[in-house]
Amino acid sequence: PRRRGRLDRALGFAKRQREETGKEPVFIVSGGQGPDEPIPESASMKRYLMSRGVPEDRILEEARSTDTLENMEYSKEIIWTQDPKAKIAFSTTNYHVFRSGLCANQAGLAAEGMGGGTKWWFWPNAFVRECIGLVASRWKQELILLLGLTAFFAFLSMTLIG
Repeated sequence: PRRRGRLDRALGFAKRQREETGKEPVFIVSGGQGPDEPIPESASMKRYLMSRGVPEDRILEEARSTDTLENMEYSKEIIWTQDPKAKIAFSTTNYHVFRSGLCANQAGLAAEGMGGGTKWWFWPNAFVRECIGLVASRWKQELILLLGLTAFFAFLSMTLIG
């Protein structure tokens, strides 16, 4: 799948975890099916992990989510059903780790994020997408900040001019 980088990153992390702790990780693949996708994103990721030797019983699938916050919320439901005290790590593209971490926090997940590689030519598009995503998910806070800064600089301008 086109999301191979983040899955390879998760596989590398899982391998190191097994070597250091002897514990077998459980993977939760998360993502619904968009109108232009033949199968849910989670199913594609599950296939890829299985092709890399992850046993099917170590992969839990969440196929309802349509955005990052839902990925975290629905995955949390699965995690807490399995083990409410589980240590959680998520893997995504490197440009998306920050916003994903905010979404995990908003969903009530104490999780560590890690990022898989992104082609250099995709960074401008990714940067714009993440900025829009941040503003859209936090528009009230951003509006308050913008109004506060506007008031501050208006006051400063009037004070210095007057």
